[in-house]
Amino acid sequence: MATAVSYAPEDIGPVLPPLFPDLVGRLARAGLTPTGPAIAYYVDSPRGDDTIIVHAALPVAAEPDASHDFAIVDLPEIPSAATIVHRGSIAPRGLLDAG
Repeated sequence: MATAVSYAPEDIGPVLPPLFPDLVGRLARAGLTPTGPAIAYYVDSPRGDDTIIVHAALPVAAEPDASHDFAIVDLPEIPSAATIVHRGSIAPRGLLDAG
């Protein structure tokens, strides 16, 4: 996860791309393989300012394990959501390069 100064694409854009290669590398070191498409989600910062926390997520078939250097969480089911599907790379190296 990382912090962006706002929900604006120009603020999220530079923050999000490095998160996925980092996560893929962490999963690989833990012996885990993604089981579905990448998910990015954003939440308001707990600091109470206008910043947001940007999360990169990948589904895995694993239970939470405190020994990992990342968190495995079950995202809550929601009855409906506004979503955007992005097609194409968001980074020159590609979204899921372990680089």
